[in-house]
Amino acid sequence: MKTRKKTIIIFGTLLILAIGVFLILYFGIIKNNSHKHDFKYKIGFFIGADKLSVSKFSDYETVVIDVTNYSKEDIQKFHKEGHKVYAYLNIGSLEKYRTYYDSFSDLSMGKYPNWDDEVKIDVTSKRWQDYVVEVLGKNISQKDVDNFFIDNTDLYYYMKDQENSEGIYNGLLKIVERLNKYKPKLIINGGDYFVQRLFKENKTNLISGINQESVFTTYSVRDDGKLTYKNQSKDDVEYFLNYFKLCKKHKLSVSLIEYTKDKKMINKVKSFCKKNNYTYFITESNKLNKVLK
Repeated sequence: MKTRKKTIIIFGTLLILAIGVFLILYFGIIKNNSHKHDFKYKIGFFIGADKLSVSKFSDYETVVIDVTNYSKEDIQKFHKEGHKVYAYLNIGSLEKYRTYYDSFSDLSMGKYPNWDDEVKIDVTSKRWQDYVVEVLGKNISQKDVDNFFIDNTDLYYYMKDQENSEGIYNGLLKIVERLNKYKPKLIINGGDYFVQRLFKENKTNLISGINQESVFTTYSVRDDGKLTYKNQSKDDVEYFLNYFKLCKKHKLSVSLIEYTKDKKMINKVKSFCKKNNYTYFITESNKLNKVLK
């Protein structure tokens, strides 16, 4: 009788423990799932936007922003809501509105193509390389962003016919190599000419992905500042599609930014990206300063 009673007590205790463990796991899963979000879009580019509250980006899984005015705590809020954050870092040109413009304006190599408020910068300068890596890159990394979004390695293409083209390439390469000491991975915006040289030199381990603007669409800016949209040339489209195949071969992620209002073209871009497992962002503005819903 005592043995039976003891068995019942042990069984009851084990049952209570089992129920307790189940409840802990169950409510833990519920709690974790409460932070998950079914995002409407995979990625959004808001490099030109002022600082906005995290809630403004609720439709976007990955947000590409200039984190200058965001704190580490702000980035943690993004992560808490399930977002990934890619931080914009311009390594090949110098914007006139940056607080450090006057400190490096002596390194200007003339106006940057298509951007009136930027100048090409002499990336062969160790002073510039050190500032990008040890100040800008370090500050961004300390905010715990997911990736660097590296802009204006296209400088190498623009300088390819100049005597110092090799120095320009090596200057960009040194910056990219040194940024790899930080935790965030590197996504290269544009820069196909630079990236393809990385392919040839077996240095694609330095980057984890690329983003390309105007693959299927392009635009011109009118005198009133508004955009005139048009389809990209067939030759350019074919070039980019072959470039993407190379990127895929080298296990790089691929994303696109297209500028258009044409619904037929929008559907074409979406279908292409879905088929190839690429991400995309479609917008009507080249300023990338508005969060679209």
